[in-house]
Amino acid sequence: MFEPSINDEGVLTLDLGCKGQYSLQVEGDRLLLFSAVSGPRYYSYDESNDWWYNADDGHLLVELLVRELMHSTSVCINL
Repeated sequence: MFEPSINDEGVLTLDLGCKGQYSLQVEGDRLLLFSAVSGPRYYSYDESNDWWYNADDGHLLVELLVRELMHSTSVCINL
């Protein structure tokens, strides 16, 4: 089982051991996700739909996380 942690600067980290590490941190009005698979990506909040999305490619944060974490861990994830 992988446990998330939050440091003093408010960065949320999920360490997958040899499979890499994910982190989320607030930067202004956006979230910066650093993915072990796809690298850094910025997400903006869409209040009307209540989701975080990437303005460059239109993908949702939750979709990317579920897809990559399921692939990396072979565990079914429902966020």
